[in-house]
Amino acid sequence: MLTHYPLEAVIFPEDIILGNDGDEYRVFRDVKSPNLVDYAGDLDLLRDAYFRALKGKKIISDVSHWDLQGERNGGTLHIKKSDGQSLELRTDVMFTLIGYSHPLEVFEKMGLSINPETSTPAFDYDGEFQRKLGAKGRKRVYPGYFGLGCVLQSKENPNAIVIPGMMHRMGDLMFSVAMRAYEYQAKKQ
Repeated sequence: MLTHYPLEAVIFPEDIILGNDGDEYRVFRDVKSPNLVDYAGDLDLLRDAYFRALKGKKIISDVSHWDLQGERNGGTLHIKKSDGQSLELRTDVMFTLIGYSHPLEVFEKMGLSINPETSTPAFDYDGEFQRKLGAKGRKRVYPGYFGLGCVLQSKENPNAIVIPGMMHRMGDLMFSVAMRAYEYQAKKQ
């Protein structure tokens, strides 16, 4: 596991740690706070898994940059730490969970229509991505191409990255996904 969190925060996940950058870090969520988006270290199975990974030296802290040479299903991971140290790891499979803004180039590679005022992808109320801003009807959307979470964060949707923000959209998203799946199956028949 790679994290930008400082080593001290990784070792003491329930404490608030002040990093060299002046930011505060806490790995485990604080159940006394209404913000429950951090790691669920209050749940026994997840807590045990975290400390097994920590004890097994499976967590690399202070990562400032990483790059995968190869494919998601195998390649070499190049890691640069905040102290300038470089590491290389061979990977079989790569999974990422990134809660930050995606570069405009990523959206363009995905073929998404970009709102020029916010530099975010255009989407409708249920998170279905739009092909062309201002288009009408079916020409407007990529049928079945949905986003959820941080990819939808924008000035109009600042809470996209938090669980309550995602849950607010879940009802519309699930209905739309089911309808797109039905539509896809009907076209195949």
